[in-house]
Formats: sequence, structure tokens, C-alpha cells
Amino acid sequence: MSFLTVQSISSYTRNMEMQLKWQKKKSTNDFHADGNTKLDPVRRQAEEIRQSQNDRSAKLKSQIDLKLQSGQRLTSEEMQYLEAHEPEKYRYVKSMQAEQDSYERELKRCKTKDEVQKVKMEHTAASLSAVNTIMHDPAIPEEKKFELVMREHYKNQAFQESTREFVESGKYAKLPTEEEREKAEKELKEAKEKELHIEDTAKKIEEAAENGEGKENSGGVKNDGAAGSSGTTEGPRPGTAKPAPDEAEDVGKIERLKAELTPEAQKVKRARARAAYQQSELDLGSSQILDIKVK
Repeated sequence: MSFLTVQSISSYTRNMEMQLKWQKKKSTNDFHADGNTKLDPVRRQAEEIRQSQNDRSAKLKSQIDLKLQSGQRLTSEEMQYLEAHEPEKYRYVKSMQAEQDSYERELKRCKTKDEVQKVKMEHTAASLSAVNTIMHDPAIPEEKKFELVMREHYKNQAFQESTREFVESGKYAKLPTEEEREKAEKELKEAKEKELHIEDTAKKIEEAAENGEGKENSGGVKNDGAAGSSGTTEGPRPGTAKPAPDEAEDVGKIERLKAELTPEAQKVKRARARAAYQQSELDLGSSQILDIKVK
């Protein structure tokens, strides 16, 4: 083999080595692959920007996963990242947040603490049922099963977070228990019945008094309180005096007001008002959506 031939082979080998290194740098965007840290300013700046973007993207992705696992809502920036880089996950999270909004409206419509617990358990049971169905479906690949189960986990955590916020806001504490609601409704019903009875009795007394006065006047007898033929006047007998009709009605109203102002009754009243407000908001939103569809 001549000297020129050896040089040609050596040159070819070096060229191939340089080409391979350059291809590796391009494929990995790592311009330090050959150990040379001296890059020109433009390449160095491009490398720093690329590394910064990669670090920020990785940090944002990790942050999104952590927030989903703990049931926290994503920011608009995080949703934009998902839309750009993980469109399927973005669609799921958007749908999940809509379900979370609906769940929160359900909580606000509850009239007792027991109803809140019932709503919470119903959604938890639905998630468990969905997980059970996924795990026992032979048509779903194992990797897909894990993904679907994690989605149910994210949703359940989101509901748990909404429940926690509802409790910490003080709205849960203001709700009556089912026992308190029943007690307040019973007392109020009895007070109203008593008030109606007193009003009815007072009305009858008043009518009887008017009828009695009319008969005495028609017979030419003065209504001067005369008692017997002796003509002597006497006051009402002890124990026979009855309260005036107006006084009796006031007593009935006071009893009803007392029933309405008990702590249990106040809780029931406020809970009903909040539930009615939430329902009106829901009805208004539904009607607006219907109007848009019709147009």
C-alpha cells in the first residue's frame, strides 16, 4: 500500500468521524458532544435559549402533573401548554373541570349537611364503579387502563378539593343537619297551627260578643253590666276573664316568631335561600343556552 493511499484512507476516516460527530450534534442539539466548550456567541446563545426552554417546559409539565394529582385547578398558562403539547390531555382536563364546576354547584344547592355528604359519596361511588369497569374490561390495553384509571383519580381528587374549599369557606358549617331541619320544621308547623287556632278562637269570641250585644239592644235592655234583678253591678267573676281578641292574636304571632328565630330554623331558612338562588342561576344559564341554540 503506497504512502498516498494511506493518507487518503486516513483523510477519509477523519472526514467520516467529523461528519458523524456533526450529525450527532444536530440530532441531539448538543454542540458540546466532542468536548469542545468553545462555541461561537450565536451558537452559545441559541444553546442557552434552547436549554432554558427545555427546562421551563419540563418544570411546567411536572407542575401540571402534581396539581392534577392533588386536585388543584390549572392556570390558563398551564392549559395553554397542554393544548399545545398534549392536546388529548388538554381535552380531558377541560372536560374534567366542567364536571368539577357542576359538582360545586351541586354542593351549593344542598340544604343540609347530610345532603352534602350524600352528593360527595355519590360521585365517589361513580368513580369507583368506573375504575372497576375499566380494570375488568379485556378489550382495553394495560397501558390505556392505567391512563383511564389515573383520569378517574384526577377527577376524584378535584371533587375532594372542591369539597374541602366548600367546608373551609364556612358554608358547610352554616347548613343544618337533617335532625335540625326536621326539628325546626316541626316547631314551626306547630307554632303556625297554634297561631291559626288562636286567630280562629279570637274571631269566634268577637262574633259572639257582637251577637250578644245585638240581642240585648233589641230587647231594650241597657248593656250596663247589670247582674240579676237586684240591679247591683258586679265585675267579672274570678277566673272567667278572657284575653281580648287582639291580645290573643298577638300571643299566636309571638309563638310563631319564636319558632322562626330558633338557631335551627335560621339555618334552614338560609340554606333554602342559598339553594333557591343557585337553582335560579342554573335555570337562567340553561335558558340563555337554549336561546343561543334557537337563534
